[in-house]
Amino acid sequence: MRIIIDRDLKLRPYNIKDKTSLYKNSTDPLFLKYMEYNKFSYAQFNSWLKIKIKSKDTIFFVIEYKKKAIGTYILTISGVKKQVCDLSYGIASEYFGKKIFTKITKKILEKFKRFKRFSAITRKDNLASVKGLKKLKFKEEGILKAYYFDLKSKKYYDAMILSYIIS
Repeated sequence: MRIIIDRDLKLRPYNIKDKTSLYKNSTDPLFLKYMEYNKFSYAQFNSWLKIKIKSKDTIFFVIEYKKKAIGTYILTISGVKKQVCDLSYGIASEYFGKKIFTKITKKILEKFKRFKRFSAITRKDNLASVKGLKKLKFKEEGILKAYYFDLKSKKYYDAMILSYIIS
């Protein structure tokens, strides 16, 4: 499935040519700042990629900006009627602040109206992600205490769960 966001921005299926760009993200300290894991080795990245692409009830998108793979956006579908969608996303740090996440998520909400609920869990101190979700009318549902154990800092961090309900 391919989704056109605008002239420069698209969501599309993974292509083997994307591997180098996506692997670069998994080694970038700024990209990993709010994620709980350390830099991936190439073997770890390949394993992660295979699992994500082949996961049942998952739609795996590559974020393409100006014809370059800059990140991933994953929809994980669950619930008895398959009407719950958990969002996972990561964009290369050099593209932070360009409203890419906001544009993509807005389009996802428009395109996938069959889902009753969208949710995202992010570190509470990841203010850019929290602000972006709230701007799109996601509501804070609660704080998950000591949810993330960060392998880099060896500390626990609280997470925030935010959701968007289609009435």
